[in-house]
Amino acid sequence: MTSAIIEQDITGTSVLPISKIKKIIRIDDDIVQCSSNSAFLIAIATEMFIQYMVQQGLLMCLNENKKIIQYRHLANAVSRFDNLEFLSDTIPKTIAFKDIPLKKTSKVLTKNT
Repeated sequence: MTSAIIEQDITGTSVLPISKIKKIIRIDDDIVQCSSNSAFLIAIATEMFIQYMVQQGLLMCLNENKKIIQYRHLANAVSRFDNLEFLSDTIPKTIAFKDIPLKKTSKVLTKNT
């Protein structure tokens, strides 16, 4: 299988707005000061992470012979790859409503009447 990794030279710009990155950094009380270079590096690292995660989702999508990446492809990538496991609470696999066990409501009804 061919790799979908696209090599790019890092330029002086980021797709993510640096001002928003700085605002997010300022929310953390542990960080007193953050230079513009640090904010830029965080933005680039975030872009690289998003690119990697989408590539893993694409692999899941191609395994199903689909053309559009959906939520389930990203959730499958999170559950399958160990280095994305930390996202399992944020991007869980979906459960069909019919597969959710119903709680017994008869006890509640008998207590209230």
